[in-house]
Amino acid sequence: MKATAYTILSLLLTLPPATAKDITPEEAIGRLESYGLIRTATTELNNGMDLVWHMRKLKNGDEEINDYPWLLEILTRDEADNHIPVSCLKAFVKAGATLKGDGEYSVLSMAAHTANWKAMRFLIEAGADINEKYDGRLLTDIKNGAENETCSLSKDAESIIMLLMDKGYKATSTELEELALLPDTHNVIQRLIDAEVPVTDNVGYNALKGFNAKGVKRLIELGHIVPPKDEELSEKETELHDSTIASCINIYLTSSTGLSYKKEQQLLEMLELPVIRNHTDGNSIREVLTNASSNHDDLLNRINELFPMEEQEQSEELDEEYEDEYSDAEKDDE
Repeated sequence: MKATAYTILSLLLTLPPATAKDITPEEAIGRLESYGLIRTATTELNNGMDLVWHMRKLKNGDEEINDYPWLLEILTRDEADNHIPVSCLKAFVKAGATLKGDGEYSVLSMAAHTANWKAMRFLIEAGADINEKYDGRLLTDIKNGAENETCSLSKDAESIIMLLMDKGYKATSTELEELALLPDTHNVIQRLIDAEVPVTDNVGYNALKGFNAKGVKRLIELGHIVPPKDEELSEKETELHDSTIASCINIYLTSSTGLSYKKEQQLLEMLELPVIRNHTDGNSIREVLTNASSNHDDLLNRINELFPMEEQEQSEELDEEYEDEYSDAEKDDE
């Protein structure tokens, strides 16, 4: 009995791995409809009636596969939590559908918007023009998609950018500036700099403003963020004057409802860099966070550990707290 079971197991192990069966474009449309990515009911907004209509024309021989931008139109239905499957894109690519965009968006930029990295990789390998011109920039779209996905650059998104660079993507200084805003983009920043993409003053400032700790560290190592040697240095000559970090925090707070827990951790990671601690004004940081009415005491406590207050400052702070409590007590008595 054991010998028979062993023989069967051995045979199973020698069989070739099962591969996904290729589907037709018509089957792909059916799948997308079943996944809720295409809604053919006429009462639905952004429905899939146009796709179904073109599919019928294609099936009846009244339209060629390249007469309609299938891939781009399908990718407009992509959702961050319900991605277009590669199998559905593959069906149209195999049938000869165009990989070009419409002049405003490319198929790659459309996939990047929703962080569909599997679709992007497939389309790149299938021959999509990585330098296709459209109203936007591809690496910026990847950055935006990654930001909406995890508030930092995931390994999957990073690998897509590296693949694009390997295949000769022509990155711009604007894209480098945008990527610097997103945490965990240090390897990509290094790759773009190695590719001789111009490094502007905004790259360093954006890394600080985006709490991109690893990016800040890498830019310091490369000499693109320079600690001040003289108080007379201008902001253009150095990004690390005393009020820079406080200013960056203030900019972030005024453009949002507050610091999320993840953003707090990214901020602390950046402040823990020795060169940042040595050239940052702790008082200005405390003032910005206090004015923002931060409810996260742990953050303020950690800030006080990183930037200890002098005895006089502590005394003044205690006096202010006492005055506030006294004022509240007076109001209660009234």
